[in-house]
Amino acid sequence: MPSRCRASRAGSPYPVGQAGDFWAWGPGSTDGDVWVVVVSDPTLPELRQAWRDVRVAAVMTDARRVSEERTVYVVVVRGIRVL
Repeated sequence: MPSRCRASRAGSPYPVGQAGDFWAWGPGSTDGDVWVVVVSDPTLPELRQAWRDVRVAAVMTDARRVSEERTVYVVVVRGIRVL
């Protein structure tokens, strides 16, 4: 695990991947029961279909981003139903 990862230095778990499609890679060596997902729409039906518990943890807005990504939601999901 590279020591350059900012999340690791802050005491957070190492990310499964650093870019691209995490669905294709799976949860790595973890059980995948708790995920942090960043989405533009926290009401996506796929979230509730895939996980038993879906909670918005934060909302981040930045006017410098492209319009569809100006406001994003940090969602904590637990109890995976499907992989």
